[in-house]
Amino acid sequence: VTASDLDSFGILLMECEQRDLHSLELSMSRRLSAAARQGDLPLGLAAVLDFSADVRQQQQELPPGSLPPESLLRPLFAGVACSHISSRSLSYHRELALLRYVLETAQPGHPATVAEAFDAFGRNLGSTGSWAKFAGGSKAMALLAAMRAGPPAPGGQSDSETFGVLEIGTYCGNSALRLAAALPSVRVTTLELDPVLVAIARTLVAFAGLCGAIEVWTGHSALLIPRLKRRLVERFQTLRSRPCFSAIFMDRWGYDKDLALIQEHGLLQQAGGVLVADNVLTTAAASFLWTVAGPTASFVSQVVAVSEVADSSQEDWMSVSVSMSQHSELQSCLEALPPELAELQTETERFRQRVIVDGGVGAEEKPAFTRHAKATLTRAGIGPST
Repeated sequence: VTASDLDSFGILLMECEQRDLHSLELSMSRRLSAAARQGDLPLGLAAVLDFSADVRQQQQELPPGSLPPESLLRPLFAGVACSHISSRSLSYHRELALLRYVLETAQPGHPATVAEAFDAFGRNLGSTGSWAKFAGGSKAMALLAAMRAGPPAPGGQSDSETFGVLEIGTYCGNSALRLAAALPSVRVTTLELDPVLVAIARTLVAFAGLCGAIEVWTGHSALLIPRLKRRLVERFQTLRSRPCFSAIFMDRWGYDKDLALIQEHGLLQQAGGVLVADNVLTTAAASFLWTVAGPTASFVSQVVAVSEVADSSQEDWMSVSVSMSQHSELQSCLEALPPELAELQTETERFRQRVIVDGGVGAEEKPAFTRHAKATLTRAGIGPST
């Protein structure tokens, strides 16, 4: 199974989910698990893909807060435990190692112990010089503090009450399950491009007993964001005049495009909507930060200094923004960027190409780029309050 194959599987699964083609969705998931058994993916993923598909099939029948039946959990534990995996950055091996660590050390149905296992695994990665691709430690604390102040309490009158929180970039489900546990009765919808990561995330969500609070959707944000409002209205049959999310967490390199789509489709609550973005320093998100924190922004924003769970010495930033406009409109912020920030935005696009598409960068390049980005953003008046 190549990356191109997985991309195609992801698009097909997205269409199945969005069109409620349950039988075809199940068939596609079984084909992925068969590929794992044939050696095209790490063997342990076969049990994960089967478990995810079975839980997906039975999700409507599971009472809120309940665990999947033992008949589904036993083969999952056995399949993951017997697989040969490592924490090295081989294809999905790190994510499978994370899953096994959580299954072995956390308590089923207890989200707090699952979150603790995520953090412990991240610290273990740091001791080997690796990087954890999830918001744990101080990042998780900053995220939850911002979100607790954002989504309305159940029974409120906000248009966004029904839809709750949107996350863009699920990875393995760490942030989604923390949000669902911290915000009782607030639904979390989370988007993930990679169908294998979707299966891992759904597995961990089910293990934590949060299937009723979290919905993981397969697909690229560029394809799913324009369909979200219609899909959610159909799903929940809301009669509200302006359905939207009260809070959005962006955890995917591509903030500008996602924010433009969010604004175009009116998905963030117009006044008081909370928008949190992770990794805005290490990705040098100059244009996005200017949009939400610049002098003409329709947001009130604060940039928060945080550290990576795998290495507390590595500084990163999260941006926390609150929408203040009753009628947000797309802003032509790119043209308004100061020249130095426009140059940084060009540099980060080139850097992203090398990191994501061209196979990565040298170990020394990322810290140097982060230092350069910090200096440039600080000179523009963007950064954590001192």
